[in-house]
Amino acid sequence: MDNEAVETFPFSDRTEISFLKRVSIEGQLKDIHPDITINIDETQVRVKGSRNSVYDAKIFIATILEETELRDVKVTDPSRIKLFKKDVTRRYIGSILLRNGLNAVYDVYEDRIRIRCKHDEFCRVRDVIDAAIVSEEVDALHIGVTLRDRLQELRDYTEVDDNPRRTRLSVHLEKYDSVKEIVDVVINELNEEPGVLRRRKSDSGFSDSDEDQVNGGGGAASQDDSLTHQEKSVYTERLEIRKPGIENISRSDQFQAFLEETAHGENIKVAPCHVNEEQGRIIIKQGTLEALEFKVDVLVCPVSKTLNLSYGVVAKALSEAAGPELQEDCKKDFRVNEMKECHMTVTPPYRLMCNNVLFVALQYWNQRQETKAKEMYQCILSECLEKISRIKPLPTSVALPALGCGNLGYPRDLVADLMMDTVKQFIQRQKVDVYVILHPGNPDVQKAFQARREAFHIEDIRLTVRKGDILEEQTDVIVNSISEDFSLTETLSTALVERFGEPFKKDFRKNRSERLSPEQLAELLYDAIEQYRAAVHFKKDRITDIRLIVLRDEDFDRIVTTLQDIQERHNKRLEATGQKQVYDLYVSSTETSKVQYLAGQIRSFVDSNVRSEVVENNRLVFAMSKERMDDLQHLARNHTVGLKVIGCKLILLGIDVDIAKAKVDIKRFLRTCHSARWSSAKDEHNLDLDSISGYVEDAYQHNKRYTLFTDQSNRLYRLKIKEGKVSICQHPDKREIQLQRRVSVMYDDIPLNWSLRQQGVTDCVPVDRDGEEFKNVITRFETQRQSKSEKFHIKEVYRIENRLLHRKYKAEEERLSLQNGLDKVNERILWHGTSQGSVESINTNGFDSSYSGINANRFGEGTYFSVDPSFSSRDTYSPPDSKGLKYVYQAKVLTRIPVEGKPTKKYLPVRAGTTTPYDSAVNDFENIKAYVIFKDDQAYPEYLIEFTHAVGKQVDMTGSKTTADPCDAQDNNAPAMTRL
Repeated sequence: MDNEAVETFPFSDRTEISFLKRVSIEGQLKDIHPDITINIDETQVRVKGSRNSVYDAKIFIATILEETELRDVKVTDPSRIKLFKKDVTRRYIGSILLRNGLNAVYDVYEDRIRIRCKHDEFCRVRDVIDAAIVSEEVDALHIGVTLRDRLQELRDYTEVDDNPRRTRLSVHLEKYDSVKEIVDVVINELNEEPGVLRRRKSDSGFSDSDEDQVNGGGGAASQDDSLTHQEKSVYTERLEIRKPGIENISRSDQFQAFLEETAHGENIKVAPCHVNEEQGRIIIKQGTLEALEFKVDVLVCPVSKTLNLSYGVVAKALSEAAGPELQEDCKKDFRVNEMKECHMTVTPPYRLMCNNVLFVALQYWNQRQETKAKEMYQCILSECLEKISRIKPLPTSVALPALGCGNLGYPRDLVADLMMDTVKQFIQRQKVDVYVILHPGNPDVQKAFQARREAFHIEDIRLTVRKGDILEEQTDVIVNSISEDFSLTETLSTALVERFGEPFKKDFRKNRSERLSPEQLAELLYDAIEQYRAAVHFKKDRITDIRLIVLRDEDFDRIVTTLQDIQERHNKRLEATGQKQVYDLYVSSTETSKVQYLAGQIRSFVDSNVRSEVVENNRLVFAMSKERMDDLQHLARNHTVGLKVIGCKLILLGIDVDIAKAKVDIKRFLRTCHSARWSSAKDEHNLDLDSISGYVEDAYQHNKRYTLFTDQSNRLYRLKIKEGKVSICQHPDKREIQLQRRVSVMYDDIPLNWSLRQQGVTDCVPVDRDGEEFKNVITRFETQRQSKSEKFHIKEVYRIENRLLHRKYKAEEERLSLQNGLDKVNERILWHGTSQGSVESINTNGFDSSYSGINANRFGEGTYFSVDPSFSSRDTYSPPDSKGLKYVYQAKVLTRIPVEGKPTKKYLPVRAGTTTPYDSAVNDFENIKAYVIFKDDQAYPEYLIEFTHAVGKQVDMTGSKTTADPCDAQDNNAPAMTRL
């Protein structure tokens, strides 16, 4: 074609090529020009396409690189340089950078690393890279060779550099604890003092030409005097804080300000340490079970069901190494019977390098019943590991071969996937090191086990992400994406055409698709699997194994990171399981006493400042779907508060100011979740639709075709949405019930502190005595009382939730704002005493001026409100009932422009020079004690305070009693503390 062009862009700096790969330049350009072809090698980018697309590519590449900078960072520790060079470290640091939203690459030289990143991100990138590797010195002589040998299993994550004067060690931060344990053991064996990994200012971290060293401060030391006996060791303590929501709370401004203020000027450093709970490891080694060079607690051997050790390569080799006693032991009747029933048995080791031998019998691979064979394999392997966990004393190490890859005929990749996945789940529950021993004469098996892979479980469906070639997979179906012009020119499409020829092109069925980023692919795939699981839940035959094969390393990292984030979000929904959240900090200083002091200060700060508050107590909270709960968790993280769901209660945990801010957004969010109700199209069922309405609405809003969920009673439902019709069925009854949607509840016009109970026209909701709302009401009641002679005992505070009254009140507020100006409404908090017989009427119908004159009408025939609650508390206006209870309302009143009231006035006079009447009346402008309104909609009964005269009691605003309260002995519902 005349319009076609090809251009090559050479690059002398390797970091430029690496950065273009990191930002997926090929995918970004294809989004703009689908016809473009891009090839990237170590030194150049070759672009082929139309002239316009090639020109755009040139400009686009130049623009991306112009937004980056290249900085050299000096590294003073040789062990650190060696570790930075490893591919495992590059991938490890790359994944951390991605999780922090950073695009950056680095190259390693003899005494420095070269970082390329965006201009404004260098400091963050440098800090992330520096924190990922811990570089420290071991205070022990002649330890280097022994230590390097003992760390063979962790050689991918560590580097040791030793000389006659000292030994330096660098390690991935996530492996720090495991390495420290090994160092301590080695030093103890050498009869040295107990080992402590101590940081040195001169060799911890790195620095660039403009800045001091990151990890420990101070400039780079010279080679001659970098180690002197005058240097001080930096003592580090790992501080573990266990509190629900602490990970979010620790990011709050108040917490960070406290750390900065406490550590300021004290030569103390505080750094977060995100570490997993202790768990075992998976170590892949070459070798044979019969010739292990180290001892393990359990050795797993495949064997026939008859326990004849002369069959099978592994069993025969073990039998020869253990001696004839092992075969004799296997002939015992109870062992043969155990093998028939359980497919496994445990014997003594005899001459083998272990404490126990576990024999396990597997079936031959059945290609025709692949799904059943896989399920059986994984089931037996899981039972095998569970049996190991029941051995006493509990084993800490296990060695096993690639089970089933020999004469049993299991596919190598399948064995690798199932074994690694099952073992990974096992070591998350048990602190057991599992050694997978691969025979050196079988390179294909080694390749299968060493391939990069991650497994995720979506209920009973297993999703494996693996780097490799999809055409080599043994599977029922291959799914391939295509270009928008259906040309089959993509890499995989071309390979498929080459493999299957013209028949494949003829049978090709066109389906339009769009290019997705790795993150989008991961999100959509996870969502699709969840919907598929719901659709086929009641069917026997369904897909249980899905494999995503990824060609490029950078795409693999991004997909795995996104899937991990999705599963983490799904696991954030905390129920009443006693689950704890842990946050770890490293506190470092040259003085031990300062480390201990700051650790104590941090714990005290958390204990005294972090509180919990119930934001909502409603069964609609339980009915929220995972997606809605994810959104809530995201809101909580943004406000740096923890969030926990216990039954129907939604609880926030954090510092007061953060809870106050978060509460507003979360309340507003909850109202959007429950603005619709679902009911049966035909009233022919006994389903409790109110308790699951939130799930149904969420699936409807997200247009999910199938959804599975359980209600509060753990009943299982499946929801189906097809062609706009919504139906639901309850397990095990598969009868589908048609649903209809009605939008009848609007929450946008009610206060955010209201509940979502909807019990009737009005609700009288008890206010939580331990919450801020209760405290605010009684504090206002106390501070506005001018007469302190009487002492009261608060029994209860109720929030009046009457939507009809509140709408009338808001409508009157809007009328006054239009009439008088937006800033001249004058809403006041006033008080109104009443009798017990009037409470229900006021709660339902509001204040009624037609009852004027019952207690007084000196300033007009309207409804009276007092500025001073002690006035409303008088027995004249709030007469005690038969139990001695008195009632006073805290009301919102629109007073606007008042006039001095007069007796017998039934309405307010008109303002001078206008046709507009005054808005309220007062007793006396010189000393206003009471307001009178003549329109009932100008007041809303916000809270009802129920109290009694305090007898023999001193009132303490902190809530503590100093003398006995006779009321407490008579009333079991009386509060344990006096408030006011």
